[in-house]
Amino acid sequence: MTEAEVVEHDRKQVIDKSTNGVDYILSWITLRLNKMGFEVKRKYIIEGEGGVHHTLDLLALASPIPGLEIRIGFVVHREILTINDVERFIAWRNELPVDKIALIVLSDIDPEAYELAKHYGIDIIRPVEELKLDLSKAKSYKFFSEEYFKPKINVNDAIELMKKGHSILRRRRKISSCALVYLPLIVIEAQISETDPFKTETRLVNTKLVFDGVQGYLVTREGETIGIDEVLGKFSDLSEEAINILRVISKEGTATLNDIEEAVGVLGEKLRAILGRLAEKSLIDLFGDMAEIRYSILAKTFDPLELVHTIRAEILKGVPDKSRGIIVLEPKAFISKFIELVEALNGHIEKVTIVYYPLYVGLLEENNGKQQKLVIIDGLTGVESKSLYKILGEIEILRTIENESISIGECGRYHR
Repeated sequence: MTEAEVVEHDRKQVIDKSTNGVDYILSWITLRLNKMGFEVKRKYIIEGEGGVHHTLDLLALASPIPGLEIRIGFVVHREILTINDVERFIAWRNELPVDKIALIVLSDIDPEAYELAKHYGIDIIRPVEELKLDLSKAKSYKFFSEEYFKPKINVNDAIELMKKGHSILRRRRKISSCALVYLPLIVIEAQISETDPFKTETRLVNTKLVFDGVQGYLVTREGETIGIDEVLGKFSDLSEEAINILRVISKEGTATLNDIEEAVGVLGEKLRAILGRLAEKSLIDLFGDMAEIRYSILAKTFDPLELVHTIRAEILKGVPDKSRGIIVLEPKAFISKFIELVEALNGHIEKVTIVYYPLYVGLLEENNGKQQKLVIIDGLTGVESKSLYKILGEIEILRTIENESISIGECGRYHR
């Protein structure tokens, strides 16, 4: 294959995962809009002039000041974008009650169509380029792999553990449905050059950093199961400026604010705010106008392989198959962000692995179905994974679990 053919193949690999690839892209855009204060609605049917209805893949709403509402419609376009397509969306913009139409283009664009869109204020977004680069950067490492752990306990035992742990015998409580959910974890194996500025020495450390692949928290150990460190926050939220500042500090182990300002061009209060966020994530220490690198997250993270080897669970290559009652969550956090973080800590990446971790998730109904909550059981050890509610309780994932889980009576039939 030529280089161009390889690029096109990689692009299609991102898109062609049925609707999951598009969902991944829409989730990526939704996350960024949410951070900017937009409320985002999916698959929104909107009525235009003359009573004509159109479906927007996303509708973003914001009210920056009282009385002012901003409405942006997003439409996914899968084929080559032509002049005829653009003319159709110009008509949409004129007849729909939105301030702007943005096209999420997943294929090539006719140059004349691009110019026409820009002339009439139709924005074009090409997230596939960024997603493709993210995936290709990870896969460019010689030792990139995907694997999953086979559950060690069966679904019936997991359901009994759910009932036992949540006093199901109490009135008005029952486990109504369940699913086997595979949570993606990003495992970065690296050799990090740790600099001690006070001893003027450097040592090489072989380490692993593990992040959840949905929101980007550091994965930790919680007894006989995995958890996340909520205090440190999401590492997927680190900005490019924060990564660049970390590189400057880690080069010598310490750096003054003046050194950092000169190196990256970030000044004053903005610089102090970014340094504060790096300190909150235990990546640096601040002493007045001096910043010092820290490596404490290396000791906090947990490699789930330790549990796997202890209980002798089976490791299988590839991505687990989806089927009725089996949900495989897509990685939404950018792998490249974690790679850049490790490289900013003077790390050399040796292996990148996406590990799919098995969890039995039950829907616990309370008050005759008026309330629901998740019960999460580690599929390897049978221990409740309480801190993972932060991830699986995210509204989109919660809806997926509600829609794709199966009744308790069916669970034993589909999970064998």
